[in-house]
Amino acid sequence: MKTLLIIVMFCLVNGLNFAQSDFEIKQNFLTKYKQIEISIEYANNEADCASLAGQIEELKAEFSSHSVMLDNALYPDDFNNTFAKLNKKLSIRRTDVSQIIDLKVQVSVLNDQLLKLNQENSELMSQVQTLRRSSERSAKSIDSLKNLLRRLSAKLKERDDLVMGMVDSLFQQITVIPASVNDYESNGVFKKIASTNFFENIKRSVNDNMKFMRVIKLTADDLSQIRDQHKELSSRWQKVGPSLAKVYLQNKQQASEVTQINELFANWNKEIYNQVWGRVNELFSKKNIHLLDFKTGEEFTNSITSFVQYEIKNYGVKSQDESSKNFSMFVDSVWFKEIEPSWIPYLMNNKMLSEANKDSLDSQIKMWKEKVSPSQFPLWIIYVVVGVIMVTVLSIVLFRKPVKVEDDKLESN
Repeated sequence: MKTLLIIVMFCLVNGLNFAQSDFEIKQNFLTKYKQIEISIEYANNEADCASLAGQIEELKAEFSSHSVMLDNALYPDDFNNTFAKLNKKLSIRRTDVSQIIDLKVQVSVLNDQLLKLNQENSELMSQVQTLRRSSERSAKSIDSLKNLLRRLSAKLKERDDLVMGMVDSLFQQITVIPASVNDYESNGVFKKIASTNFFENIKRSVNDNMKFMRVIKLTADDLSQIRDQHKELSSRWQKVGPSLAKVYLQNKQQASEVTQINELFANWNKEIYNQVWGRVNELFSKKNIHLLDFKTGEEFTNSITSFVQYEIKNYGVKSQDESSKNFSMFVDSVWFKEIEPSWIPYLMNNKMLSEANKDSLDSQIKMWKEKVSPSQFPLWIIYVVVGVIMVTVLSIVLFRKPVKVEDDKLESN
């Protein structure tokens, strides 16, 4: 009986030892597996990936003798499927590493090009400002200024395209970042942004475009091109801005960069808006036509209406020459020459002036014209009427003569 008891206890202890051993093997396997899995995420080059491929093979060889036990322990996965998943992760990371290397080369080239363009733009901007401050207004200096402005505009566009190309190539994956971003993913994004001076390049582009608007007199066509450029840059920024805000949620300094850029785009849009109304007002003031201030389509319509109604009301109070001169200066020199062909289409295309505003303005101009130059009866109608009257009179005269002779004959009889 005592011997039987000893045998039972021996079996129980051995069973426990085997169970403990299987548990330790499983934990040891999972620990090493997890270490490789994490290392795959941090692999930065092909050498790292090659080393990890060797570690995977070593791990598989080390535990192959326990594959049956691990098949049961890893259920619903199994030993071979677990390694298949690990190799797939490594393959994906290898592709990512290759793309990152290519991207770094592209970014390096882009940074060199951006640096060169920034320097050229600064020099051109300085030359433009110097020429504008110069008292000389010869044909040569004016041509030189125009040439500089064309070059500066082209260079700004080229630099903006480079910056947006950087956005497109660098943030193709960032635009689909999920709501929860782990530290590794965030750190990876931080490194990419830092290596390209991304925020500084965006801010430089926007600021330089605003400076450009302030140093030249912009036409409606100029502002159309600038507005299109703003829309393109802003649209691309909005594709990555919200994602960057998520990534930088815990990084206050970088989060402020995102906010600053959002504000810069808003300021640029406001600058375009103000430039439009400023240029329209300047066209009138240049001809000594002083209107009430306006910064919206409604205010512009009211300002024009107020001026026209004042001129109509005082027609006859002023001398006819003065009234005609004011009309000609406003309508012929400004309205029909500058405002209607160039600025009205711009304002309407960009929803700064409504159809109702346009109709009201046309009505005011027409009303003023009727006052200054009343519609006269067309001369050709007068000529026709006079001709008809003359023919009628002549016909009557010719028709009545023979009748009178006949009456005379009757009387003589």
